[in-house]
Amino acid sequence: MVDTNTLRQRAEAGDPSAYEELALQLLETSVPFTESFHEGVAWLRKAADQQQISSLLALGQVAMQHPMLEDAAAIAYDCFARAARQGDAHAVERLADLMLIGYGCERDFAKARNLYQQLSEYAFPQLLCQGGYLLSHGIGGDTDHAGATDWLLRAAAQGHTLAFALCAHRYQHGLGTKADPVIACAWQHLASARAFPGAESGLRRMSEALGAEKADAADALAERIKLTLRRLGERVATMEIPEDHPDYLARFNVAVVENFTDGLPIELSLDADQRPGARSAGVDAQQPSPEVVCWDPRVVHVRQFLDHEEILYLLDASQPVLQSTADAINPGTAVEVDAFDGECAIFPPYLVTPVMRAVVQRFAQTCHVPDRNFEPLSILRYHPGNEYSPHSDAFDAQRMEHYRSIGDLGGQRIGTCLAYLVKPQKGGQTHYLHPDLDVDAQPGDAIIHYNATVEGCADPHALHAGKPIEAGEKWLARTAFRAAPLYGNRYTRTL
Repeated sequence: MVDTNTLRQRAEAGDPSAYEELALQLLETSVPFTESFHEGVAWLRKAADQQQISSLLALGQVAMQHPMLEDAAAIAYDCFARAARQGDAHAVERLADLMLIGYGCERDFAKARNLYQQLSEYAFPQLLCQGGYLLSHGIGGDTDHAGATDWLLRAAAQGHTLAFALCAHRYQHGLGTKADPVIACAWQHLASARAFPGAESGLRRMSEALGAEKADAADALAERIKLTLRRLGERVATMEIPEDHPDYLARFNVAVVENFTDGLPIELSLDADQRPGARSAGVDAQQPSPEVVCWDPRVVHVRQFLDHEEILYLLDASQPVLQSTADAINPGTAVEVDAFDGECAIFPPYLVTPVMRAVVQRFAQTCHVPDRNFEPLSILRYHPGNEYSPHSDAFDAQRMEHYRSIGDLGGQRIGTCLAYLVKPQKGGQTHYLHPDLDVDAQPGDAIIHYNATVEGCADPHALHAGKPIEAGEKWLARTAFRAAPLYGNRYTRTL
């Protein structure tokens, strides 16, 4: 690696190739908003002026990571828009994300959905899954279960693990296709073989419900799908066209469809017009059902807050960033984090998905609080023996002052929101010490508890804990809402 001083000399002499490298070195080694951090941002802006996609993406990500940066929202939108005009798929995805939250632009769910429609032509499995979520949940347009299943099958046809789990659920319940428990079990078999969280126990339940003969048929179908997936690489290799050729994506998409069509039943067709029952399949979205279970402190149990597909999306998103709490967060920064000895997933902005945005927005609607008052969503995983020791989620004056000093203007943490993804076989209840209350929620349920009094002071009765896990695992999605928007009016640009 070239040292910083040498890069600075080259950059100051007008060498454009040094701008981005110097900027990234400075940003990686600097404390935010110090002199060297601002120098890094300045050099990155010069690099972005060269219209290089990597520099535009890097600057856009810095502006999303640091909303307190001057004109951060406008910078992020401008960078991703410029990179998107050059055809970069990641930039298009980030642009869609900005439209889902109104960062640097007006919030526009329909435009975000249209951008994912564009991204579907790139055939990237992860993007197909995320776009499928918008279709299946009616975000930015009508609910389209058949179209969502088309996209998820295209992702599965490329061997994508999340798509295996989602297809298992959709064939089990007849979402965008005719219900077929044998096909559902085959997809679950493939998800289990990839160790997708919860897939192994799900496979056991499905197989037992089918009986021996049909379970064997599901296993045989899973093997046929695996053989089909292995052939895809050979078929793509015969295309004899470079990846940078203008026709490559169209040819690749044709190869995926042709490969998956050969030798597999019509029920697995990637075309809804060919797939039996596709257009008539679908169910109404479930409605969250809040219930106050305690008034001192105030604790609300919201049943059916997440559907099963949303749980699968969140479990999958956590995999690349899941790590021990000690490694993820600097010890001593938060009492309530220091009290937890399990694992957590904290998402940088470029890994935030439409599902995460939708979950936070649903919490905001349930709590009647603007979503800009909410902290980013994170995920907690408890192994056997892990626990969350008694703690309060509220901030004391020193912590609120610390956050103000780094540009976080949200103030007191008024409430905490927990969505249950996986329930342990034994233990793991959320325990509230003052009323000696255990809350034991089911997967998909949410718990909302209030940490502060109406005066904004920490409520001593809000002390709570996560009891030790005695068997199995517990997974939670977690966010919290504050007294004010975290970044004041810096969140959006003036339009």
